[in-house]
Amino acid sequence: MAKKLDEALEKVPYFRLFGADVSERFLKLFIRGDESSPILLGELGGSVLPDFTELELSSVTREVEGHRIRGTMETVPCLDLTLRKASKSQGPWEQLLHSDEEVLNKPQGTLEEFQVQQRKREESPDRSDWTPDDFADEQKEKADAAFKEGAFRDAIVYYTRALRHTPRNERLLSNRSAAYCKISKFQLALDDVNLAMQIEPSWAKLFFRKGHALRGLRKWQEAAGAFEEGREHDPSNPDWDKEIQRTWAARDAFLARKK
Repeated sequence: MAKKLDEALEKVPYFRLFGADVSERFLKLFIRGDESSPILLGELGGSVLPDFTELELSSVTREVEGHRIRGTMETVPCLDLTLRKASKSQGPWEQLLHSDEEVLNKPQGTLEEFQVQQRKREESPDRSDWTPDDFADEQKEKADAAFKEGAFRDAIVYYTRALRHTPRNERLLSNRSAAYCKISKFQLALDDVNLAMQIEPSWAKLFFRKGHALRGLRKWQEAAGAFEEGREHDPSNPDWDKEIQRTWAARDAFLARKK
């Protein structure tokens, strides 16, 4: 994708490739010539001043996810979109952009047409009497659905929102840990499971999570130890021995590749 973008930029400047339509409360970011399939489309978390919108192309250097050599870096193009908040919307927003993946997967018209459609949608449920648990459950439901669909990054976003309402919820931390493992963010996965263990130290599933995260970090002995400790809490589960065997097999395969 980055290579194709570089090739395109050799022929035309970036502002002829990308476009942004911005109103006080709505945003549409798109590739020119393909406006019906926007990159971003949704309602902003507050009001902005559309005339001060800036769109620039820069670059960012990041670690290559899933690369067999840890620490391998790459520099890729980055499209920077800057919005200026209106005076009535200064301060942090709960969410920068309310966007629906289902909407993005359908052909779209102009930003004005999208705004009209949004106004016609059913009103959100009355949340005036909701507790923090209610808000967390709403986000957890979205997170669980995203996880099942394999959209692990989206799941992480929703679990994180849920944790803002109930930060000491060990099940949310456990689920987010699993999602982090799916995208090879093993240290973040370990951080979550360690916090969850402070809340519920005897929950056997957390030892699975911890073992998986440690194995991803190539801390073989600690990973096997986590599975062994989990077996003490749930001795009837045959999966502990399987995970220990997988850990040593992963270590052996890793060492063989280094020879």
